Amino acid sequence: MTTNKDEKANNEISSLDQLFNILADQNLDQGTTPKYYFRGETTHHWPLIPKLLRTSTLNGEDGMPGVVKDEASIGEIQMRILQRLKRYAVHLYLQNNRPWQGAHPSDWEWLCVAQHHGLPTLLSDWTINPLVALYFSAWRSNGKDGAFYVMELNKKQFRDEHKLSIRIGQTVKANAPNSSEVYPEDRETPFSLEDADRPLIVVPLVFTRRIEAQSSRFIYAGHAAKFHPKNGKTQTHNATSEKSPPAEIFHEDALDELSETIRPWKEIRKFRVKENAKVKILRQLRNAQIHHGTLFPDLDGYSAYLASGGD
Repeated sequence: MTTNKDEKANNEISSLDQLFNILADQNLDQGTTPKYYFRGETTHHWPLIPKLLRTSTLNGEDGMPGVVKDEASIGEIQMRILQRLKRYAVHLYLQNNRPWQGAHPSDWEWLCVAQHHGLPTLLSDWTINPLVALYFSAWRSNGKDGAFYVMELNKKQFRDEHKLSIRIGQTVKANAPNSSEVYPEDRETPFSLEDADRPLIVVPLVFTRRIEAQSSRFIYAGHAAKFHPKNGKTQTHNATSEKSPPAEIFHEDALDELSETIRPWKEIRKFRVKENAKVKILRQLRNAQIHHGTLFPDLDGYSAYLASGGD
């Protein structure tokens, strides 16, 4: 990852105009297939890691327990969470979202469901819509600057050749010359959740209007769990604190443990979204019909939008 830490104005976003200038300068044309993913974070200094790798998730905070109950690995913890979600919610999910498909959801689909509803997983949220990402950079005025990420993807041919994409609901032949070809009789992906040894793009099924509205994509960081100190591995990039999660799993140093540094992206750039500009940005986005009601098109989302002064 290349994270630009220069605090000059051209690395800051204080308005939609500045965002559009960035998009123009970087020539961020998606073309016929997405070439860029975007992510917004309300706090600039937060590490770019999945929720399941955060210390507060694993060990708990404010007197509440975390998800660590025994010596289970990160991958085992994730599978336990998914198994419990299936146990308690399978009837709700199948009834409300999948009446048109006979097969039961795969573990990858359940992972997207879990992430979508706030459970800790090894997925991180991205989008192909920069306006959506900017909203999530600014939507909470927490007294801190936000962050806006731009991920430039490697070419689709490279991603397909190295099997770096998982398209939920589609299956591919492991030895197919073009992994975008669909083969109903074969597996969804050559990787299981636990043996994924590299960062992967996950394209979800549009199982709710929220996924559609947010133009959602995910990055799966199973590789990071393998080298997490919880699993007895060392952190070559953070020798001073081997008991805490990696500071930045998308950083080059965090990828050094991999036998091959094969990943779906070329570069990730980071821009600062100024705290004193968040209200202005939200107002401009609202004028463009990007707000909580349109991004969370359900009763909770529209209620939050109306409670914030929406019309």
